[in-house]
Amino acid sequence: ILHPYRRRGKKPFKINKPSDCVYLNLLLTNCPNYENHIWVADFTYLPFQGKFVYLATVMDLFTHKVVGYAVLTNHSSQLVINALLSALLHSPRSVIFHSDNGSEYDAKDFTVLLANVGLLISRSRPGSPWENGY
Repeated sequence: ILHPYRRRGKKPFKINKPSDCVYLNLLLTNCPNYENHIWVADFTYLPFQGKFVYLATVMDLFTHKVVGYAVLTNHSSQLVINALLSALLHSPRSVIFHSDNGSEYDAKDFTVLLANVGLLISRSRPGSPWENGY
């Protein structure tokens, strides 16, 4: 049995929401010169009891030690906020905070917190994972 050819519809075009502010990658012009000079951050997911949990870390780029972390069952701006607050609680404040352009790090409540505590924001260019801090 032959069926007539049916053209499939086009996939919807994804529109990326432009960020309110574009941040420079300060790691291209700054090397860590001392402990707690530059913090870098990222998060990952881990299997746990048949589900996933998300681990966000803040690492000192000079010593490569984790200075703050947070674990939640979902990835949101609250996850990275908790990791930053953990770092601020356990270490002297850094000068530069570097991350990728993930929505969690681009959330307004997170960038406002960084500005309120006096951290310079540094970001990798979109689609450039080799520019991450570690």
